[in-house]
Amino acid sequence: MPSLFSNSAGTLAQNAYHSSLSPFNNNLCSGFTINDTLPATHHLQIYNLSLSALFMLAYGVLQKKIIRHTIYQVNNTTPLHERFCYELRMPYQLRHQQAHFMQQDLAQRFPHYKVHLENQFVFNPLLYPSQSGHSEVLIITQASVS
Repeated sequence: MPSLFSNSAGTLAQNAYHSSLSPFNNNLCSGFTINDTLPATHHLQIYNLSLSALFMLAYGVLQKKIIRHTIYQVNNTTPLHERFCYELRMPYQLRHQQAHFMQQDLAQRFPHYKVHLENQFVFNPLLYPSQSGHSEVLIITQASVS
């Protein structure tokens, strides 16, 4: 699979982690897996998910946060729906930093987007009133070009 991005400057033992980002692969189903080979490695594999979903994983799911809403503050959302495969491998003892490593990779590969979480009041008239309230919201904005 051709890689669009890789941080592999050496072996996993020499680096804190190894990651790669590649385009949509027609031979794979969409989804992600996390595998641990104790005591050596922690391995995250993501297949054919949208860029928006990658951001949601990096800023939410991998940090055990529930994101109920995403706000797009961009001119064109089409690139955020492009699908990618992403792989992250690190020593097992660094597994709690997987979200941070993935956020760094996405920021490096997609510098034209700024992404962060905000705690906002979310009201949706289609939800039960008890489901409205403050929650984590993923904000994706267009970065200014210098």
